[in-house]
Amino acid sequence: LGAADRRAKAADTTVRQLQARITGADNGLKEVRRRCDALSEKNATLEATLERHHDRQRAEAKQQLVQVESLEQHVRAQEKDSVEREQAARRHRTFLDGQVASLRCEV
Repeated sequence: LGAADRRAKAADTTVRQLQARITGADNGLKEVRRRCDALSEKNATLEATLERHHDRQRAEAKQQLVQVESLEQHVRAQEKDSVEREQAARRHRTFLDGQVASLRCEV
């Protein structure tokens, strides 16, 4: 009976130790899950922030593209106007050269 009591007490001690280990493992698992949830929330927040940042960058890039295209059109128009003025000036110069030559012939 004494040996049986010792074995029963040892078994009870082992059961309590195993239950304590199981409880510790359960608590550890709960902590890991809590941390995972917190990291998931943080990740979602960072992804949303990154998406907003990219949206702003895309909008700014589009706005800059529109400005550059507008400037490009303006420059082209000025170049065309400059070429037209240059051609008109050459025509006028040719006309004046003709007038000068004509007047020299008369003199």
